[in-house]
Amino acid sequence: KPAEPAEPPKPLPPLTPQAQRLAAELRQAVAAALKGQPQLQAVLLSQADKAVGPAWAPTKELLQGLAGEPLVKSYLARRGS
Repeated sequence: KPAEPAEPPKPLPPLTPQAQRLAAELRQAVAAALKGQPQLQAVLLSQADKAVGPAWAPTKELLQGLAGEPLVKSYLARRGS
């Protein structure tokens, strides 16, 4: 008997204001740590390639914090962001 297709995951509930602040602080901290680190940025971009659907929005926000970096700038232009 063929397996039943799994139900798609349900969207996560919206973040609370406190969680939104913490997420923004985390994105800023990661962006600050990756500035001037092209090898680490390349690792992040390899993961960003896998970010689709709802996962793309927070990934894009993180990358926009690094938009001044040539590697990230090129990636965002290529991805159409």
